[in-house]
Amino acid sequence: PNNGINLITNSYSAPMKINSIDFGTKANATVSFYNAGSYEEWAAQQSSTANDAHGNPGQITVCPKETGEEAQNIVTIPAGQSFFITAKADKAEVIFKYEDLSFNPSSRMFLPGEPVSRFNILGIEVKGYKKSDRLVLMECESCSRQYNNGYDGYKMPGDEGLPQIYAYNKFGNTAVNADSTFNKQYVGFAAGNDDETYTLSFETDKLFGYHSLYLTDRKLNETVDILAGETYSFKGYTVGENMRFQITGVTEEEWQNMMNGDDDDDEENSCDLRVINNTLYVQEFAATHYPAANIEIYDMTGNLVWSTPLTTERLYTLPTLPQTIYTIRLGDCHVKYAVCH
Repeated sequence: PNNGINLITNSYSAPMKINSIDFGTKANATVSFYNAGSYEEWAAQQSSTANDAHGNPGQITVCPKETGEEAQNIVTIPAGQSFFITAKADKAEVIFKYEDLSFNPSSRMFLPGEPVSRFNILGIEVKGYKKSDRLVLMECESCSRQYNNGYDGYKMPGDEGLPQIYAYNKFGNTAVNADSTFNKQYVGFAAGNDDETYTLSFETDKLFGYHSLYLTDRKLNETVDILAGETYSFKGYTVGENMRFQITGVTEEEWQNMMNGDDDDDEENSCDLRVINNTLYVQEFAATHYPAANIEIYDMTGNLVWSTPLTTERLYTLPTLPQTIYTIRLGDCHVKYAVCH
């Protein structure tokens, strides 16, 4: 393959295992398929009634070598199937061997049932009146917010006029995004041509280990409780908004550490801010060094949710807030505290 997007075909008469392909050093270790959809799906898109059984026809399904099985439930490239590979330079070598083919007659592109996942997975589907798209976020202990070849899959826009949802990163937008945490991940969106209102829904059946997980619409400052099974409807714009949404969450381990007072991030709390039973204690150091400062509370997205001037008082009753973790700031000092009901 040459630099850019290349169309390749499995010319063998047997399915090809995606995780056995050698992508070399000049290609992204990702296989992408054009989702042709069914006649019924295309007919529904052209009709005057909503398509309730979205299959995302017209979109590109992205399958990274290491995560495609769990992210998309796809394990093989069928005989005669065409697919895309993106090369980072000319004369890239992508090797698949005859002995790596799957000769099992029952072998199929899609796995029967759900695979046992090695990763923590959050799927996000966006649906318009007739058209849709899907993003997969994955937690991988060895992954980072940089590009992880074979784990991250770059977003490839589908047909013109379709909605696009993707994870926004400095290295590029992804359709499958692998990182060590979901927390503070930005989610971008661009509307299609035909729909004005969209609904986000969340796939959480492969999600574990979180005490709370939220999606915030940064444009409207509205928050959705993902673990509660909530959906979210909003208006989109055809001009992509890379940082329209943000994921924030608290793992069960982080929550227990907060409850036990074992938060490692509070080592710098030399100003002696303490929260006990919804009451903030301001010790002498803080009162002396920040006499004209405000006491401020920020949520996990960085939004200021409460503020009051520092006075000669040492005790402050904190406001009733939704259950999650917050940061209290006074000048350069800050301390985290958990709200539980």
